[in-house]
Amino acid sequence: MACLALSALLAVPGCDQGRELRQIAPDLDPQVASLLAQGHTEDLGEFFLKSGTNTLTYSFDVLYREAVFGDEHQAEILLPYLETLANIMAEDFAYELGRHKLESLRRLGTDILRQAYELNHERDAIFADPAITDSVKAERLHGMNDFFTEHELLWYTVALNETLAQIHASLGERDHMREHLQAALANSRRADFAGMTCQILGAMAEIFYEEGQLDSALVYVNHLQHRAVRSRLALQAARSETFLCSFSLGQGRLHSAHLHLKEARQLCRDFQGGQHEAIYVAILARFYANLECWSIVERLLEQTDLLLADDVPGFLQPTVVDLKLLKAEALYERGQHADAHRMTAEILARANPRPHRLRYALIAHHRARLLLADNLPDEALPVIREGLQRADEDNLPGIGRAFTLQLARALEQQGQVGAAQQALADFHAAVGEDEDLLPGDLEQATALNIRLAWTSQGDGRQLVEAVAEGFATLQERLAGRDPSAHTYLHIEGFDELRVQVHRFVAADVELGLAFEMAWRRLARLRSEGEELRKIGAPFAEPMPQDINTWVRLWSQRVNGAPGAGPWCGAENRAPANTTFLLFSMIGEDVFRWQVDHDGVRRQRLDLPTSRLRTLVARALDRLVMPPEDGVWDGTGPLADDLSVLARELIPGDLRRRWLSRRPFTPSEKLLIAADDALTRIPFEALDLDLGAGYLPLDEATVVSYLRYIAAPTDDRPAGPILIMADPQAAPALQRRYPELGALPGARQEAARVARVWTEAPILTGEAATKQALLSRWENSSRLYLATHVMRDPEAPYLSFLPLAPLSDTSPLEDSLLETRDILGADLRGCQLVVLSGCSSGSPYVAGSRVAPGLGDAFLDAGCRTTVQTFWRVSDEISMELMGAFADRAAESGGPDNLARALRGARTSIRNRSPELGHPFYWAAHHVVTTDPGR
Repeated sequence: MACLALSALLAVPGCDQGRELRQIAPDLDPQVASLLAQGHTEDLGEFFLKSGTNTLTYSFDVLYREAVFGDEHQAEILLPYLETLANIMAEDFAYELGRHKLESLRRLGTDILRQAYELNHERDAIFADPAITDSVKAERLHGMNDFFTEHELLWYTVALNETLAQIHASLGERDHMREHLQAALANSRRADFAGMTCQILGAMAEIFYEEGQLDSALVYVNHLQHRAVRSRLALQAARSETFLCSFSLGQGRLHSAHLHLKEARQLCRDFQGGQHEAIYVAILARFYANLECWSIVERLLEQTDLLLADDVPGFLQPTVVDLKLLKAEALYERGQHADAHRMTAEILARANPRPHRLRYALIAHHRARLLLADNLPDEALPVIREGLQRADEDNLPGIGRAFTLQLARALEQQGQVGAAQQALADFHAAVGEDEDLLPGDLEQATALNIRLAWTSQGDGRQLVEAVAEGFATLQERLAGRDPSAHTYLHIEGFDELRVQVHRFVAADVELGLAFEMAWRRLARLRSEGEELRKIGAPFAEPMPQDINTWVRLWSQRVNGAPGAGPWCGAENRAPANTTFLLFSMIGEDVFRWQVDHDGVRRQRLDLPTSRLRTLVARALDRLVMPPEDGVWDGTGPLADDLSVLARELIPGDLRRRWLSRRPFTPSEKLLIAADDALTRIPFEALDLDLGAGYLPLDEATVVSYLRYIAAPTDDRPAGPILIMADPQAAPALQRRYPELGALPGARQEAARVARVWTEAPILTGEAATKQALLSRWENSSRLYLATHVMRDPEAPYLSFLPLAPLSDTSPLEDSLLETRDILGADLRGCQLVVLSGCSSGSPYVAGSRVAPGLGDAFLDAGCRTTVQTFWRVSDEISMELMGAFADRAAESGGPDNLARALRGARTSIRNRSPELGHPFYWAAHHVVTTDPGR
């Protein structure tokens, strides 16, 4: 072997050897072969920096395999090239595995390395063989370890210990699993295998995380991140951020999770990982697909088209398949159903069921899901049945459950009610206590159970039991989750349950209204654990026989009122001079309930949901921008939009009554409970004169928004007022969001409010920390937060308040206030929260999915009333408007007076000059409450 090494060192690569190299190793990338043959080491290193470590290690492994299994002459030719690649691995990527393998080749010769290679191949075969029990696998693999250890083949020893750890984990032998991982980690560190070390550190972190030892898990993650960054291992560094993302998701911190995924993507880009970045863009896209934020998904998919414009290496093929599935889903959501079906069919036809068994099954599941969504059971059933067969053969119980549910849906669509009920029963039996389901499966099972009960035409009890079971499932889901934006996701995920109930109680107008108000209060109950458990408790026996009685009893529980209607009392009537309008989008139907002193009425509007969404979006695009020339005469496209919306949304008798009472007085009150796209539009700006001349609704009546009606709050004594203004954002957030600049106007606004509100103290700059807020807000009667309200441009679904960190080393979560923090607080003693920042109350609306703004989260945490904004406001106008509001609200406690105070402030802005009559300047601020002033 020494002679072989000497002759190899004397060999000089040249053109002849270049041709010979490509003949010896045909699997080698042609560009790599060319650069190696010509001795262009710097160009070769640059190529690997751009294409990623996987391309480098793959190139080395191709040549190493040919050197081990070729003859002596072939090994002589390949040794210099292997040395070049090993040096690049070590010097450019701090990855010593190549040098270690090269040293073993020179030290041991090819005979021993062939044995080792074959043993390692046998290891893979044993591990993948379903016919061999785990205990036998462990016994046979333990015997291999002696050979690898004897010859100090550390990379094989590490891989073997990792495999044994997985086997002992499946046997439930956690101690043995840890022993093998620790042995793998020790050998990997000894040999300075950076990539393997990072991989094992990640595995250790996951073990501790699963066992609930979060501090230990984070220690291993920090080690992983440090080693990966030091070694410039893009995927491993990104893996640490992915773990932190999972950790944040487990705590309900969606925005923190999003930022960690963005950081993972950035690490790939910073380390010039090239197409590795696409992996994390794909993960981000799936993250938002699960939230049904398809506009975000489509933007991310456009970015991957650029990243994957060139030939895609083999290690990225699974990512490419995931991206194609996401594109198909995005096409479907955009209404291009035929294109989506064609794409999923092509993906499935090209997929190889071996060896990627789970991936193939997931592709089939995606295809069947879209077919069922289009009510095409005949096309879906062959895909589903093959999926069930493969899930059974390949021992994939999780995906098998998902296919069983799809089978039930397909049979229901074919009208085979009995067979569908049996398949659904099989699904529930397979689930048992295991809730590890694909997104949406449990919600779909709930809705399917109700539909089957309805179509089976059995007695009323079967339908009542199905609905009761659906609500019990919803209650369990809510109770088992952290208070976070997930609360809203879970409620909206059960929207078909809501639609079905409206279908059953359609003939009872008052019951439909009571149920809708109860549904909207569910997020609030998530922060009141005892209340949530109460509504999930069974009714006194016997169970109601008809669905209307069940819905009425359930609504009474949730609404916290003895009557079935939205107001306490014997009659479902609003107080004098008060009108309440509740809007609900149920499929393509838009319903409006009207409650006034005459009682309750319901009307289905003439325009469908899709048309209303288009009208709102068009009007909003014009509302959020000031007039181009600074002049507003109450005419033009915006005025036309506001007139159309007023005609469609406001009852004609109500408009006529208001117009007949000029000059207007502030005695009239209008409460709005919006839904879907209507949560984004200020009703105050609607044109009451319908084109005869712009007359905003704000002139005729006091408008406020009712989120739901809360049960009476506890009688806490009035606490102090807390004001925060212009926090000093953490450096990490400032790097991510350059717009996080100082807010001198916010400081002036806060100072004026403080003078009026009994000289309340102000926390600004570095003192405006999250810890300071969390330690005081539960005892405060009023909160005034004059801060930035941020939405990530890639993730408008999520909003947060940037606050000052305790130190520069504080975790990211300690410098931003997000939904999880708010819903986890008890703010029932707080009468008012003012969020004086841009778009603080603007929800994210994507199709039927609505993510409430931060202001609504404060209401769901117990606060009585909030002042929020619909869009980005002018600093100067906001300072003046909120100062005028503070003057008028100094002595006002109830939501009625607060709404009147804000209306007066808006009027003062409009009256200051004709230019300021444009709704952009005054209509963004609005009052939202849970107290209708009963």
